[in-house]
Amino acid sequence: MYVCPELCAKELSSRERGGMDLKDVDPLCDALMDGAFPKAMHMVFAREITGEQFVEPITKALAERMQLMGLMGELEEFASMFQDRTFVRGNDVMLSFQKNGELEVAVHGSVDSSSVKSFNSSALSRGILEVFLGANTLSPTIRIAAGQGAMKLLDSDKVRREYLHRSILTEQDYKNPQYYKNKDKKKPE
Repeated sequence: MYVCPELCAKELSSRERGGMDLKDVDPLCDALMDGAFPKAMHMVFAREITGEQFVEPITKALAERMQLMGLMGELEEFASMFQDRTFVRGNDVMLSFQKNGELEVAVHGSVDSSSVKSFNSSALSRGILEVFLGANTLSPTIRIAAGQGAMKLLDSDKVRREYLHRSILTEQDYKNPQYYKNKDKKKPE
């Protein structure tokens, strides 16, 4: 999973400072799904698989929800991108989720069978995110890896904020001669 690191780290830090416990995969993945920043999932196939084998579990997981919202056409259009395709090792699918709810799907099969399509559907976009990052994920491995990546971003933001805080104090202390008198320190040259 790819995210805009600055915006994601800001979202995670904001949630943590707001009292949310971000030590578990569940709240981290919720923040990844809910966050107002672009994100993408890049899936590279490790073995041969048909397009139907790839998309069928996704459509099953989303069918009831999309039917209740009257959006089965969008789900069917998404699924049609994978029909009559066979993916071999190294082929890939890229799902790009935009802040406005738009979903862009890029399917790369053999050289002559690549396609890209955009869906202006926040319901489909959110549904697919939940299929991979939600509590009832189809792929616990992807969910755990995404949660661990989010934790690393949160930790990096803590380091950045601590460094910024120390840098500001250091600059202020450097300019204040009283700091060195009170601390028995020598002013750097």
